[in-house]
Amino acid sequence: MQRELRRPLRVIACVALAGCLSGPLPAQEADGTRQALGLLMLLPLVLASGALQAVIAVLFPRWAAATRAAIEERRGVCLLWGFLILLFVVLVTLLLSAIAEALGGLGAVLLFLALLLSLAGYVGPAAALGGRLVRSDLGDDDRTPLQALVGGLTLCSASLVPIVGQALGLALLFASIGAAAVAIFRRPAPQTLPAE
Repeated sequence: MQRELRRPLRVIACVALAGCLSGPLPAQEADGTRQALGLLMLLPLVLASGALQAVIAVLFPRWAAATRAAIEERRGVCLLWGFLILLFVVLVTLLLSAIAEALGGLGAVLLFLALLLSLAGYVGPAAALGGRLVRSDLGDDDRTPLQALVGGLTLCSASLVPIVGQALGLALLFASIGAAAVAIFRRPAPQTLPAE
């Protein structure tokens, strides 16, 4: 188990180090203490996000498997659906806010539901990436929670890198919303009768 985690931990450490080093150095800014504290505050958020993915994978194993299968089998469809759903929610929110200020609260509820859909779907891309980093052929037990933890940590660390991380975060938002939507509306495979 310990040997199995060396490679993913090195990947997470390298990505996190790249994210921290790509920002301006504290000596370059007049307010370096604030930036250093900001970086220290990001570490618990990254750890919490990775832990959340592992908890979702433990509590809802069928959901984790469905979103992972959706993102692995239909990556482009997940990105497209995520983009369309988020675009729809934002446009409806803006329209409701423009019609009446009181309806803006309904738009905020829609945005909150989209955020929940994104959090629920995030386990799919995290487990898919973790599956590439953590080998699953070392035992009979299910390694999806470990893969979701490692993938979640890696994706959150990678999103800290300026510009590239922001693009990755946006694509991850679309993919996670789309993976959740595809997993919810996925049709079961048709049953074929054996030929006689």
